[in-house]
Amino acid sequence: MGNTDDPVGITCECLQKHIERAAYCTSATLSGDEFREILKLATRRKTFRALGLNHLLQMRDQHEIKLLGHELRSLLVLASKAHPRERRRKCRVALPASRETKGHYK
Repeated sequence: MGNTDDPVGITCECLQKHIERAAYCTSATLSGDEFREILKLATRRKTFRALGLNHLLQMRDQHEIKLLGHELRSLLVLASKAHPRERRRKCRVALPASRETKGHYK
């Protein structure tokens, strides 16, 4: 699995474009470099193994990788959720300004 300290070589915007294009595809071919970047992020999520994507780890040394549509969509969603920029966005928590507003939503 990838080290979480590795720099991320793919942007959230790029992942989002891939997700939009992959929405209805039955298969897709990615360059090895692009696949490895997406895979590096996707393996950071605990659900990677639960989704049965372990076999993709064996493909990481290939020059081109052909994936089924559902494999690509799963990888892209996991990668986008694991992207450092996306994780920072989720971690923001608004604290109540005073005791009087505690437990109430505005």
